[in-house]
Amino acid sequence: MRIFAYLLLTLLPLSVFSSLIISKEFVPEHLILGKDVTVLITIYNVGNKFAKEVTFNDQTTNNKTAWKLVNGTTKANFLAIPAYHNVTHSYVVKPLVLGEVREPFLVVKYKRKKQHLTARSGSKSSFVYTAGDYNAHFAKHSLEWSIYFGIAALCTVFPFVFYQTSPAKTIDSKIKDKIKSY
Repeated sequence: MRIFAYLLLTLLPLSVFSSLIISKEFVPEHLILGKDVTVLITIYNVGNKFAKEVTFNDQTTNNKTAWKLVNGTTKANFLAIPAYHNVTHSYVVKPLVLGEVREPFLVVKYKRKKQHLTARSGSKSSFVYTAGDYNAHFAKHSLEWSIYFGIAALCTVFPFVFYQTSPAKTIDSKIKDKIKSY
């Protein structure tokens, strides 16, 4: 999302007004049931004028059965956002339900000259995993891979060692020595 916002900041033609882009993301990206998640909201002013009296109220935690607010506030007010700058607000929540969770739009209200305007973020869905499911999908599985390579090494090394120390190989070398002496 930050890359998209950066591209918009660099590719938009110069405008003579303030225009806001809103980014909302979870840190960490993958949600685990009962673990704290930081919600990071960034508001970019891509116009070349100040955006004044910027306010928002994130509705994510309104669903008390799906989210618990742990730290911070879902509301924020900014006196002004300068042209080509951004502001960031964060708070901590805890997911309370498993499965897909749909996030509501984030509506930001601001003032440009004498007009009151609104901008809104895109709506997206996130998936909440149990700790076991998360580890099964995203963990490195180092122990499993080391066991696999250990078994594969046994299947390769033991036959070689047995061949090198076998009496048949010794008998073959004695027969070759007799043939050479004739």
